[in-house]
Amino acid sequence: MSAVFQQFMENGAYLFNAARLAPTEEEHCKLYYDFVHPEEGALIVDLGCGVGEVGAWFNKFDPSLRLMNVVNDEMLVGAMKAAGRVCVNRSMDDTGLVGGMADNVMFNESIGHVSLGAAFKEAARLLKPGGTLTVKDFSINSHALPWLHLDQWGYTIHRPEDFIREAHHAGFSVQALIHPPMFTKHWHDIMEKSDVARESAMLHNPDELPICMVLYRFVKGELDGRARDRS
Repeated sequence: MSAVFQQFMENGAYLFNAARLAPTEEEHCKLYYDFVHPEEGALIVDLGCGVGEVGAWFNKFDPSLRLMNVVNDEMLVGAMKAAGRVCVNRSMDDTGLVGGMADNVMFNESIGHVSLGAAFKEAARLLKPGGTLTVKDFSINSHALPWLHLDQWGYTIHRPEDFIREAHHAGFSVQALIHPPMFTKHWHDIMEKSDVARESAMLHNPDELPICMVLYRFVKGELDGRARDRS
């Protein structure tokens, strides 16, 4: 995957998302930031963070936020160190970080690289009581598919009920689940410029898969009945 990531960065795409919430990376990250809704000064752990671009945008929106990036791809780790970004070179389901340290944990199109059970267990371990877990991923539109595995990317897409079941087992409550529109044009732009990206992506063009985007927000523990969103 490192060669593909390198091609994306060389073509100006630093978010390795198959689909965005908006046409540009800045607009995408602002919409996602509003959904994550971190409190001032929050510590956010981004699991499977790519090159830490989501966290960098979050810091532009709120400089008080503290970001901890976790990824175990050597090229991505090197890119983050070169950019001066804090990074932990570990698996996202076994970070080695101190338990109960995080206000927010997020998986941004990364959770499918590990088992859901292990991912939710590690997120629950990292979060403070009442902390939030946000997941940006895909869901399956076809009733005939219980799950979808993308061999080329080593990635598994699950149904919402699978997320909700594993979240419940790990001690989370479901606060929000939405299906926003998908913007995939940047994939096609990069494929036109890069043979490496095209060969990797053609088998899994999101426009041709039976999937839609989904955003989840889970709370560690029981909900207190109050709205999370600011008025």
